[in-house]
Amino acid sequence: MKQILYELNEKVAEFYHKQLYTVALEYLKSRNINNNTIIGLKIGYASDDNSLYSYLKEEGYTDDVILASGLCSKKEDDGFTDRYKNRIIFPIINEENKVVAFGARVLDDSKPKYINSPENIIYSKGRNLYGINIAKDYAQDGLILVEGYIDFITMYQAGFKNVVALLGNATATAQAELIKKYTNKVILLLDSDMAGQCAVERAIEKFKAYDIKYTNIKLEGAKDVDEFINKYDIDSLKNLLN
Repeated sequence: MKQILYELNEKVAEFYHKQLYTVALEYLKSRNINNNTIIGLKIGYASDDNSLYSYLKEEGYTDDVILASGLCSKKEDDGFTDRYKNRIIFPIINEENKVVAFGARVLDDSKPKYINSPENIIYSKGRNLYGINIAKDYAQDGLILVEGYIDFITMYQAGFKNVVALLGNATATAQAELIKKYTNKVILLLDSDMAGQCAVERAIEKFKAYDIKYTNIKLEGAKDVDEFINKYDIDSLKNLLN
């Protein structure tokens, strides 16, 4: 089943990526995300229908496999509905370069802003970090830990390759183990609000337990990395890091 789900997720990532059209591209452009980044990170879009379920059935997947993926759910009338609708899609790729899950963001201010794949036999939120598939090859001088997908994307686009993002607002023990596998130095660039600073405290506890050296940088005048870079510029962030 694991291999089947890996293959299914890879196809789903390509399916969503090919659905990136006007409304989604306009949103990404408004967030200063360029085409090279969209392609490099396989960013996609889920339309406001059940097209994914139809696609997966056409690809020969059974209802049991589709349900196990967490990408569709069963309705009371025994029909099926896609989990993600009218959302930007961020494939979550593990250290072995396998698509294990998806994060999804609305294009407006409706709630919930983000929803993510449920945990299953190939995905556990607390055992993964967004961007680890890229950052693991650039971690010799340490990793930069940010909070969200957009924070990661903004830094990635600015040329930082040793960046990973939490898949929640707390660092799990297994995430600390994953970081320790590639480096023993971390720079914390989490959100400057109360929730973000609470996340800093929890992360520090985990890093101390695994003897990971850490530096915490509080972003003055901005709520997160994305806002800081767009409000000031990338050189201001580089100076802060230096």
